[in-house]
Amino acid sequence: GLLLYLESVAQGRRALGTIAPLAAIAVFTALWANFHASFFLAPCLCLLYAVSQALQPLIFDAADAARCRAQSRWFFWLAMASLAGSMINPYGWRLHQHVASYLLDGRLTAQIAEFQSFNFHDKEGTPFALVVAISALAAVLALTQQKLAHFFLASILVWAALRSARMLPLLALIGLPLANAAVAEALRNARGLRASLRRRLDNALAYSARLQRI
Repeated sequence: GLLLYLESVAQGRRALGTIAPLAAIAVFTALWANFHASFFLAPCLCLLYAVSQALQPLIFDAADAARCRAQSRWFFWLAMASLAGSMINPYGWRLHQHVASYLLDGRLTAQIAEFQSFNFHDKEGTPFALVVAISALAAVLALTQQKLAHFFLASILVWAALRSARMLPLLALIGLPLANAAVAEALRNARGLRASLRRRLDNALAYSARLQRI
């Protein structure tokens, strides 16, 4: 839900500067912090979008600089609201300290199998290798399509999944939908194809779009 909201803001489908989203993300992150230690992903996602939108007009000529700066500021305030919300837990900021010390303790994580790299040579490793490869493709295509947030998100998740098997499910959950969108756009904009192949691709993409609306 959070990622969908951030994406809708980046695409200009949501208004900026209203109080309701700030309150909603604070409450959302507060609940997340009281149920699971991965709560820090919420402010990190907001900051990733803030940085991406700030860099967009510095890299791409076609970017609307004023709009990107306004969106970047909004994502930053969302990150701050999310961080503030995460403080609403029985331990306050010490929860953040505990999670950070746990994740940064190399001697401890070295003894935990899920924090080690996945063995892609295993006989059942092929599907996981495909997830990594497809997500890496998503990162490359996103950069060519001027979607910096998608590029950074897919790249970071691929790097994290290569380092830690624990991140592979998250990569599949986020990276594959990003790849689907990036590949669909690449096929939609492909030029120089034979007419018969173009028709088949258009029919397949139209069918996929109808499925998404169901």
